[in-house]
Amino acid sequence: MSKDFPEKLSIITASQNFTNAFADVGSEIDVSGYEGLAIWANVTKNDSSGLSIRILYKLSAGATDEYAISQDENIFQLLDQDQKVMIPIKIFPFVPIVQIQIKANSVGTTPAALASLVATRY
Repeated sequence: MSKDFPEKLSIITASQNFTNAFADVGSEIDVSGYEGLAIWANVTKNDSSGLSIRILYKLSAGATDEYAISQDENIFQLLDQDQKVMIPIKIFPFVPIVQIQIKANSVGTTPAALASLVATRY
C-alpha cells in the first residue's frame, strides 16, 4: 500500500529579512482544490523582536487586492527566538490564491531572517 504525500513547494530560494512592515514572501500559492496548506518556516531571530507571519487570500493570480479572514486568524505570532515552526492553514473551497507575508515589530541592527520557507498543500 502506498501513501500519497503532499507536494512540497519551496517558497523562497534565498534568505529574506524581516522588515517593520509586512512584506510578501515568495510568489503566490495556488490552493485551488486543496483543503489546507502547511507552512514550514526556519526563522533566525537575530536582533529583532515581535516576529509575525501573515496569510492573505486573493480572488485570482496577480490580483492586487489581498484579503484577511480576521486579524486574529491570519496573523501568526512567532516566538522571539530562533525556531523552526510549522503553521497549518485551513483553505476554504472558494479561495484560489494565498500570499504569505512577514514582519518584525522591531528590527534590530541585524534583522531577523526567514532562512527557508516551504509549503505543502493537502
